[in-house]
Amino acid sequence: MKRGLTNVYVKTDADFSTMIMESTMPLSHALRRSARNVYEFSLDGGLIMAPDTINIYDGLINTVKVAEQNGGTLVSVALQYPSSYRLKQIRGIPDRLEICFDRAYIKNVMRDKLVIIDSGHGGGDIGRRGYINLLEKNVVMHISGFMKSKIINTGARAVLTREKDISMGLKDRLEVAGLLEADLWISIHTRWDRVKNSCGAAALYHSKPGELLCRFILEELGKKLKLESKGVHEESFSKGFDAIGTTANIPFVTIEVCTISNPVEEGWLRSPVFKERTAQAITNGIVRYYDSNRHERDKNIFR
Repeated sequence: MKRGLTNVYVKTDADFSTMIMESTMPLSHALRRSARNVYEFSLDGGLIMAPDTINIYDGLINTVKVAEQNGGTLVSVALQYPSSYRLKQIRGIPDRLEICFDRAYIKNVMRDKLVIIDSGHGGGDIGRRGYINLLEKNVVMHISGFMKSKIINTGARAVLTREKDISMGLKDRLEVAGLLEADLWISIHTRWDRVKNSCGAAALYHSKPGELLCRFILEELGKKLKLESKGVHEESFSKGFDAIGTTANIPFVTIEVCTISNPVEEGWLRSPVFKERTAQAITNGIVRYYDSNRHERDKNIFR
């Protein structure tokens, strides 16, 4: 049997992002850090699988690149944040070499944060309807449920404004953030356009701190799901803020995750995998936002 690498994939849980390399038999390896947050594995076996760049974007591991190198194999892992790691070799058929990257950095960034996730529409307000009859109110509730789990896995707390198919006014939705002294309020919607082939995601910020968050989230949706960005736009919630007696000093944003009026993207919205990946991409953007804030505070402290 030829000695070589047959498969590479990533498993993610709350504590670790684990890259698993499977081979026909044990392979000698060398590990080095080639750049900031980039690790390279040199393996002495050939490449039985096809060379590939695998997009992961699980919040810690961005990409895994697998290529042939001098009769052996080179596997490069690009991380979003610094991480410690541990190696584990599991003998068997196939043989497995695992590298477990610790997600502690993300938990430190998100510690003590409270995120309010608002599922748009509900009850008699169905929102927009796709060409194949998919209802926005149902889709966004599913994505919000995935988001709650993803946010909790970062070490933060998450609260949904609605967990059932009920009607809620804007005042009631916003009031949750004020009552719980939240750090962020994010409303999940889909985009709609009269032009049938129009596609992509858009973001609206209702308070100035939300503008940067919107940009990060659209970038992450583009990376993980290849969604076209329809841009970041400002939309005032001043009447809503006045009604609950609060100032908009935290991010209040609406994310239109993709275009339900596009038959292709409506089809994607029927997939639980797509909805789970959408939730992960939005969560990645939230972590990036708080990480950038932390670096900005550090700069000001040491100026």
